[in-house]
Formats: sequence, C-alpha cells, structure tokens
Amino acid sequence: MKNFPTDYEKQVYAGLLGKTIGVYLGRPIEGQTRAAIAQRWGEITRYVHEDQHVPLVVTDDDITGTLTFIRALEDSGLFQETPDDFYGKTWLNYLLEKQTILWWGGMSHSTEHTAYIRLKHGVPSPMSGSMKLNGKIVAEQIGAQIFIDAYGLVCPGNPELAARLARKAACVSHDGEAVYAAMTVAAMISIAFFEKNMEKILDKAIQVIPQDSLIAQIHRDVRQWAKLDGCWEKTYQRIDEKYGYSIYGGNCHVVPNHAVMVMAWAYGGSHFYKALTIACSAGWDTDCNAANVGSVCAVAAGLEHLCDDYDFLSPFADRIFLPTADGTDSTTDVFRQALKVAAIGRKIMGQIPYPAPKNGAWHSFEMPCSMHGYQPNESSCEFRGNARLSNVQAPEGFRGARCLAWDFQVGQGIRSRIQTPVNVPNENTGAYIPVGTPILYNGMTVTVTGRCITGTGKLCAFGISADAEKPLKASQDIELIPGRDFTLSWKINSSDCCSPVQFLAFEIKSENRSSGRVLIDFVDYSGFAELTFPLLSWKSPLDVPGWISNLDCIRGPFSDDHQPVVHIGKNEEMGILVTGNRSWTNPVIECNFKIHAADEAGIMFHWQGMKRYCAVVFTKSSVRIVREYYGRTILAETPFTCKGDQMYHVKIAAPEGRILLEIDGKEILSAKQDGLTSGGCGFLTCFGICGFSDLSIRAEISRRETSL
Repeated sequence: MKNFPTDYEKQVYAGLLGKTIGVYLGRPIEGQTRAAIAQRWGEITRYVHEDQHVPLVVTDDDITGTLTFIRALEDSGLFQETPDDFYGKTWLNYLLEKQTILWWGGMSHSTEHTAYIRLKHGVPSPMSGSMKLNGKIVAEQIGAQIFIDAYGLVCPGNPELAARLARKAACVSHDGEAVYAAMTVAAMISIAFFEKNMEKILDKAIQVIPQDSLIAQIHRDVRQWAKLDGCWEKTYQRIDEKYGYSIYGGNCHVVPNHAVMVMAWAYGGSHFYKALTIACSAGWDTDCNAANVGSVCAVAAGLEHLCDDYDFLSPFADRIFLPTADGTDSTTDVFRQALKVAAIGRKIMGQIPYPAPKNGAWHSFEMPCSMHGYQPNESSCEFRGNARLSNVQAPEGFRGARCLAWDFQVGQGIRSRIQTPVNVPNENTGAYIPVGTPILYNGMTVTVTGRCITGTGKLCAFGISADAEKPLKASQDIELIPGRDFTLSWKINSSDCCSPVQFLAFEIKSENRSSGRVLIDFVDYSGFAELTFPLLSWKSPLDVPGWISNLDCIRGPFSDDHQPVVHIGKNEEMGILVTGNRSWTNPVIECNFKIHAADEAGIMFHWQGMKRYCAVVFTKSSVRIVREYYGRTILAETPFTCKGDQMYHVKIAAPEGRILLEIDGKEILSAKQDGLTSGGCGFLTCFGICGFSDLSIRAEISRRETSL
C-alpha cells in the first residue's frame, strides 16, 4: 500500500478505546428516551453507572461481536478474500446459543438470533440474514452496524475495501438499509486514519453506498438540519418526527439510531467528548450509538485527545470481557485486542508484521494510556488511597518506550495493592452471561520485572480466588531498593484447583512508613498448566467456575457408582465442558471416563470453538480420533464397545502434531494431523450423558497463541 499510517497500531488502539468508552458511557441508560435522560441528567457528560447501580465494565454484545466476528478474516486464512459463507461459519464457531455475544430474543424477535437459527439449520450467509427469509423489518434492525467497527480498522485509508468486507460481515444477519449503515460506519473509520475533518469524512464515506438509499438520504437530511438549527435538540426533534421509533418499528431499528449518530458527528465533529455527549443524551440505543460514534471520533481525534474534557480511561483501565465458545480472550484488555486487530490489518494491507512489544510479553504497557486492566485495590481501609497508577515514559534499560508507574504508600496497617482480572467475573450483568476460562492456571509461573525509583518495602505477587476473594499462596517477598531493578517470579501452586484465579495482584508492604514509586517494565507468564480435579465444583450446568459449558445437566454420581464421578449431559446436539485457551500446546490428559447413555461422547483438546477442535470420540461401536474444522475428519478409528457405565482409564497425548490414545494402559490409536496445534481441553457429549473422575491435564504454555 502506497500510504500506510506510521502510527497504525496507535490509531487502532484509539478506535477500540473509543468504541469501549461509548459502550460503557451509554450502556447504563440503554433504551431510555431523550425526555427521561434530560429530566434526570440534562446531558450525559460522565459515566452514570453508579447512579444506575450497575457495574461499569460489563460483558456487552457491541464489544464482543466487534472483536469476535473480525476473526473470520484470520480464521479462514484468506483475509480479504474470505468467502461469504465463512463469515457465518465464524458465528457458529464462537457462539454458544443463548449464552454469548447476542441478544437471544428468539426467532423473528431478535435479528441476530434469527440469523443464528438459520445458520444452525444449514442456511449459509448471506442468505441467513436476507429479507427474503426473515422479512424487511427484522433484517433492518441495528445489529449490523454495531459489530462493524473493526472492518474499518483493518482497512486504513481504503474505504471501498472496508465497505466491501463490512457488507459481507453484515449480511450474515442483516439486509437492506442495515447493511448500508454498517458499510458507512466502516468506511468512516477507514477514512479517519488520514482525514481528520469530520465533514470530509462524512462526505467521502457516503459514497460507498447507493445514493438513493434511505441511509444516504438520512445523511443529507440530518447534516442539512444541523446547519439550519444550530442546536442538536432541535435536530433531534426533526429526526424523531421523520425517522423516529414510531415510524420505524421492531425492537431497535437501524434508521432512527443511525440518524442520531449522524447528528452527533454533525454537531460534535472530531471532538470526542462533545460527540459522545450528544450520542448518549439523545437516548434510544445509547450504547450502540455512542460506541460507533466513539470509534470514528477516536480515530479522528487521536489517542492523546480522548480525555481532554473528562477522564474516560482510568475508571476501566482498558478492561474488557469477551465471552465466546473459545475462552482465549474472555478476559483481556483493549491494547492486546488492538494488536490482534492491527495484525489482521497489516496482513490485509500487505504490510510487514508489527514487532511484538517487549518480545511478546503478556503485559507490555508499551502504548500511551495502556494499563492492561491494572487498578488499585480499594476494597478496605488498609489499601484505600495507597496506590496510584499511570502509564509513563520508560527509563533507560527497560525493554520498550513505556511502562507502568505505581506510586505507593505503606506502613503499619497500610498496604498498597494493585490487581488485574484474569477471569470473567462471576456475575450476570444483564442479557449476556459471563462465559470464559482463566488466563492463569495452577503450575504456571508469572514474572514481573521493573525498577524501584524511590521508597522501600517488600513486593509480592499472588492470586485472588474466584470464591471468597481470598489470596492464594503468594510468592516470596523481594526487597525494593531505590535505584535497583528487580525481577519477581510467582509459581501458582494452589491446592484448590476447583476455584480459578480471578485476579492477579501485586502488593507492597512495610513495617516502616514509606512512600515511593515503582516502575513495572512488563508482566509475563510461562511454564505448564498442571491441573488435577478429583471433583469439579459447580452451581448449575452453565456455571462451572473456570470452565465453558453449554450443558443441560451436570451432577455427581448415580446410586450405583462406587466412586466420585462428575456426569455431564446434553439433551440435543453437542454439549461441551472445556477449560484452557490457545496458549495451551502439547497437552496430556488423563481421566477415568464412562458413557452412561449417549450417542457419542469423548475428550477434546486443541479447542478453539464449536467448529475447531480435536477429540477422542467414543461411539456405540468404535473409538475415533477426529478433527473438527468446519466439518469432521476421522483421523483414525478402531472397533471398541464402550459398555454403559463402565469406567475406562483414558490417556491422550498430543505432542507436536501427533495424537496418541491409551485405554486402560494399552495404546489403542494414533494419528497425525498438521492442523490445529493449540487450544483448551475438555469433554463433549451428544444426546445423552457421560461421566469422568480423577481428571488431570498438563499443557505447555506458548507465549504466542495460534489459530492453526
């Protein structure tokens, strides 16, 4: 590409921050009218989650859909040449029905759920989202544009390509004006990499859709009204009269909401704060509208201007949760996701890969504002007010240009603690169930390097359990000495493997009163995940701490079982219970396994979603090694009668492209496969119940997650 942004990753990061800020700003008031918002707040000029008694950082369809569906380009291996039907296959891989990403409102009620049902029943995209099948009103709801921002981010300065890819992605679930709206948003983001004037961005973007479309007419009308009115409230009244909810029906039609977005851009221009204030204060689908407005304006305004008028960033410190069938990114941060999106963009635009910051460290803090989710712990008086965090320029001798600054105060009864989430919080914050797996597991080692600038104390690392917020066994303390570099390692060694690590925490303490500053260069993890589960804990089939499940049944032993057994069941189709992520390689899995009554059941590894995994599968007459990659391939098979309720000791090893199966100490099958090489581990059961006990998993940790 002749012109490619020299600060591409920085602009992608800004765009995703703008998207996230818009969601967090608008989510607590989603669905409220302009009148209701005006009566209580006047305008939305700050985060109002506390007013509404809801968390700020939540699982949300806008964020998860945007950062999940873009993976179609990478997962296909074809990037901009990804075929239309693969966009729909991506939905089938990452979605768990009635659990992840979408509003699961039902057929012809939720546009996205309607499309998912079509896909599940064999209708490929783009037919899955067509008016022909689903009707005009259903097909023209808002969902296409709310998931689309990343397609603009991967096509910097190429709005035609951004619009073409956005159309393919949008047509999985939508049609008509909804698709034109999505194409326009993607084009605006693409243009904003080089053009920072909002009027010019709007002028150019609208050229990618038919000029006789309703979306094009909305742009002409709203921009003209803005020039005439000089007051967004007056323009909003015009929008309500001509394009409002009373005219365009369904749950959340694209037309009224896209008109509000154009209004925010017309009045706010490239001023991030002003445009977001208007988008939220106007009401209707506030989180979706503010998210799209925010992503465009953030790229146009630039990373350094997102907090000119209000500190949007400190309250969430980059934290996002992405619940999908693949737990790899279920707990993550905006900067790490920006690097993943930008890697796709570089591939599409024919650019060399961006060097991984600090040799690919998990937390590098290498971009201004990047916090990787770290915030002060304010849970009690001994911690409150004793830690302040900021992203600063790194001193000489550090691996990169930026680092995390931790200003602390300690003394008797006073400690300074910071922490970042490593597992999705176990709370339901609305329509989207918190599904995910942890980043850190028993047996892994966390390493943090940095420098003590001033002050003294002792530094340690530990995890906070998902249950009862109690610290797990901590690292040994190291002494902080002013002017000295330090390296601290913590090997996770918890006897309670059923309770996953919820937060990674660092703490400074001292018997003597001291205040000072520590700089953290990077945080990384390595080693092996080593899990032993005599039993699992669970609250319900869909709530197994540290595991992803779509089960209908989970229970302990039956009356004739003579040992502790966990039974899992699925009424229809395939049920799963998986843990781990794409950093897991070369797994070894051992357990006692039985089928109570099921069409087939087995043990999975290299899990990357519902359509991407390897497994040992027991049928009624055989045992197979299979590879599921958008269709099943039997790699090896032998006759085997798995007697009902009889326990078999199963061992599976998958080193370096080979798969070895032992049953009761005898090698039964082996196979080679050069496809999937990393991912989580777990169980599957189809149309029935299987059971297991004495499960152990050992997987090598790779610092670089892989798709294939």
